[in-house]
Amino acid sequence: MIRVGIIDSGYTKRGRLNLASYKDFTDAATLSPTDVLGHGSAVANIIASENRSIECHIARVFEDSPLCSALRVAQALDWLVKAEVQIINMSFGLKEDREILAASCTRAINLGMFLIAAAPARGSAVYPSGYNDVIRATGDARCGPLEISNLNSEQADFGGYPGNPTLQPAGASVGCASVSAAFTREMIASPTLDRDSLVRLLRSRATYQGNEQHSSSRSSSYE
Repeated sequence: MIRVGIIDSGYTKRGRLNLASYKDFTDAATLSPTDVLGHGSAVANIIASENRSIECHIARVFEDSPLCSALRVAQALDWLVKAEVQIINMSFGLKEDREILAASCTRAINLGMFLIAAAPARGSAVYPSGYNDVIRATGDARCGPLEISNLNSEQADFGGYPGNPTLQPAGASVGCASVSAAFTREMIASPTLDRDSLVRLLRSRATYQGNEQHSSSRSSSYE
């Protein structure tokens, strides 16, 4: 069983996740799974829908807009650390670097957790993907479902399927979820691999190597 944490806008019960725990860090403080925006549900389904080998822990930080504080994300990270998850997906990016968020990321990484966060295909760094040892993931228009790219660039480490650009969500936030899904699949297949070995394996198995020559992926509003 792989334990995956997802920090986003929540989740609705209409999906088919193996949902182990849920906590609302918004002012709404809902007790049962809720998702006004639908973004978190879409992300969670990309990562873990109908896969009973994945145990999901959902932290809701966005209520009715894709905006929240670094403190709220840090609190969600600390909660997921206590849940002893192995992967944490954050399909968003905050513009401001905050010490409290950096510290929470460092604590999780030092415990061996994989933090995977959305990074824009171009432009300035966002957070938490801008922190050291957080895996930076974006959308790559070359990738189809179940495909990833080894970008290893100044902007991002990996790219993933960005979804349908005519639908929402799409772009880097979906690409990030696609990369987290790839990491999760490999962890299920090779549970004894350490962090560095797993990253090397994903890089070697990526469908595409290097940046897109003519990128058409776009950053979502969650970056």
